[in-house]
Amino acid sequence: MKKNIIIGVVGAGIVVALLFGFKALINRSDDRESLNGNKNESSLELDIERIYPKTPTEVIEKFAQINKYVYSNDVSEEKMEEIVENLRLLYDQELLEKNSEDVQLSAFISELFRADSVNRRIMNYEVDGNEKVEYKENKYGELATLNATFYFKEDDGYPYVEYNFVLRKDEDGKWKILGWDYAEKESEELKEQASE
Repeated sequence: MKKNIIIGVVGAGIVVALLFGFKALINRSDDRESLNGNKNESSLELDIERIYPKTPTEVIEKFAQINKYVYSNDVSEEKMEEIVENLRLLYDQELLEKNSEDVQLSAFISELFRADSVNRRIMNYEVDGNEKVEYKENKYGELATLNATFYFKEDDGYPYVEYNFVLRKDEDGKWKILGWDYAEKESEELKEQASE
């Protein structure tokens, strides 16, 4: 009888271990899917080096997709490092020189802690289409500007923030993010919300 009880307990333990292992395997699979850009964006495709976005709009859409993923998921520090490394592939060399990877990673983690304190999540985003991108060329190179709006959900409501992005074409013909700021038509109230 004791032997049967021990076998039953051991058997139940094995079943529980298998279930947890299976769940972990499914979660890893889900992470890979969302990193591949599936509609649910619970994962994310981080193959930016191999498949680099072709237009300024696509670059900012990838930037927005990555940010939405980070704001909407519990991301381990290891995964965060991978995400920041890949996010930096979208940045112009000048922006990279002004922001070391360590500083950017710390700032990102810090921002996520602040966002968590008010349950802030990116619910959606809109990026100007190709027809709205403004191009110009000057001594700094070939530039493109466009807007993107991020819609948040948090404890106190549904704020949104609109940014104006500037991209520059690099020597390989890839559009890279040179910088961003609040769009001019943004109200002071929204700027304050975004900086809290």
